[in-house]
Amino acid sequence: MHLGVLTGAGVPDAVDLMVPKNYGTMTVRLIEDGSTGLMVAVQDGRYTTQPADISTKGERRVDVDGMYDVDAYRPRIARLAGTPVYLR
Repeated sequence: MHLGVLTGAGVPDAVDLMVPKNYGTMTVRLIEDGSTGLMVAVQDGRYTTQPADISTKGERRVDVDGMYDVDAYRPRIARLAGTPVYLR
């Protein structure tokens, strides 16, 4: 399940169902090709792979205090107005 389903209020749409399946397909192909140390991603609206350690290195773009209620372990939905859907 991807984040859109967790924060949404309705039944998953086609994209909610397609993206995780495509991630899975890409992951299986990476395994079949013997590729390691990679993760699948969407970058600039296109499927790609990135080094798996990218998530622990470099610039952090998520404002945890502004976007999440860490005590309740959920997003601050009321503060989403005006924020971009995809962070760049």
